[in-house]
Amino acid sequence: MQDVTLTHAKEHLEELIERAARGEDVRISDAKLGTVKLQPLRRQPDLLAPRVTDTMEPFVPLATKRVPGRLAGKIQVPARLMEPMSEEELHDWYGDDTGGSRLSPSALNAIELVESEVYFSIASAWEMAIEAGLGKWPEVVPLFADFETRLADEEFRLLPISMAHVRAAGSMQSAHRDPFDRLLAAQAMIEGLAIVTADPKLATLGARAIW
Repeated sequence: MQDVTLTHAKEHLEELIERAARGEDVRISDAKLGTVKLQPLRRQPDLLAPRVTDTMEPFVPLATKRVPGRLAGKIQVPARLMEPMSEEELHDWYGDDTGGSRLSPSALNAIELVESEVYFSIASAWEMAIEAGLGKWPEVVPLFADFETRLADEEFRLLPISMAHVRAAGSMQSAHRDPFDRLLAAQAMIEGLAIVTADPKLATLGARAIW
């Protein structure tokens, strides 16, 4: 993700358009006009060319019918993908029995700083939803009713998952196999972010951690 000024965008527009066309997040900010995101428009797909799907763009139907089942037997989802978090991990997420946070002073300071831009990953929300669905973390169920509003109230931004994140997570050379941790680490490294975590395993994936 790159934030640039309007002046910089005018001088380097072609370069920024090329980066946006490759799928990178490019935002242009101006003190008077606000902030906009530069992204490519979807064209009518060429059936002979590779298709790029962007869920944020209007859906353009194919001229031919889909044939379901083409990947049958080619993809297997390991059982460990849906393994619940340990009690220790749940404790780090949820806090102590009195409702107090277990965040360290450094972590709290990083989040509370006005100039800090805080993101909450879709990967974390996904993992929380799985834990809640398995009955391991019922306390978070009420959060999902108005999750986006709660994030906005805290001035947190929701970090989506891109194919660049997925590719990076899958290609990591590490013994740590947790899929959510790998995805979080990939997002942090690609977007130039640090992860607020007490889990030392994330450091083995190459992500910068704050605790």
